[in-house]
Amino acid sequence: MSNNEILEDIFETISKKIVNEYLKEIKVVVIENKNSKYKYKYSNDLEPSTIKNSIKKNIDTIVNHITKNLDIKDKDSINKIIKEHVDSNSFKESISKLSSTFVTVKKYTSEEVRNMYYRHLKFNLMNSNIKEKILALAIETSFKSWIRRRWKLVGGGYGMVLFILFLTYYVFISDNE
Repeated sequence: MSNNEILEDIFETISKKIVNEYLKEIKVVVIENKNSKYKYKYSNDLEPSTIKNSIKKNIDTIVNHITKNLDIKDKDSINKIIKEHVDSNSFKESISKLSSTFVTVKKYTSEEVRNMYYRHLKFNLMNSNIKEKILALAIETSFKSWIRRRWKLVGGGYGMVLFILFLTYYVFISDNE
């Protein structure tokens, strides 16, 4: 996996844990329209301040996961990047949208609504160039360093290609009758 995918997995795991821990109730109210079409109003019990405090409380764990999985040595910089992002007004504003109600014509299952909340929180955790800032601290900034880190994978792929070329040569091209 690339650093980008690893970082997205970390933030997805964080968002799932937070939503699963603090989302206890999803209320669905059915509203009947004049056209005899139903509308569904969804609301929840998520508190934006609780989510923000949970992230702040677990920031050291988040930083440890990021530094361990991306092989980054500078924990203080990642800590500062995440704290600034969580304390920003744009994050506060976007997280407040998690607790708002929404109305739709389509009926969603509770799992689909949870997935919406996961994606929304993950998107807002990775918003405002936080991904680029963290990835800039990673060792893997060039192709050469990527190959050094994944030498077994590259060597195995190279060996497989050579084997297929030799096999192709001796089966189809070679004139050994």
